[in-house]
Amino acid sequence: HCLNERIISVEDKKNISKTTHKRYELAKKYAKQITTEKAMFDFLTSHDGHPISICSHFSPEGANDPSQTCGGALYNYKTQMLKIWRGCREYDDNYRYVEIPLPLVDTK
Repeated sequence: HCLNERIISVEDKKNISKTTHKRYELAKKYAKQITTEKAMFDFLTSHDGHPISICSHFSPEGANDPSQTCGGALYNYKTQMLKIWRGCREYDDNYRYVEIPLPLVDTK
């Protein structure tokens, strides 16, 4: 998707996700505040700006909306831990969260 202001003006609006630009604006708004793993997780699961939010699992189009959030993942290279979630921790009865050790290098 085109995120540059000049390029946006000529982008084919029929071929973009309805949430791309709004989500990008939210990312710019919070970028300097995301300094910890918890802050990043909170950002990725945020409903700020709902229904066009980072976590946008609610959609009038339902599962037919390609921008609908179905889960996420976050990797911490210092702890070498991968955190994966399905659904929304606030609104989804089927929410699942797992942490998986995933060493990228042998630390022995």
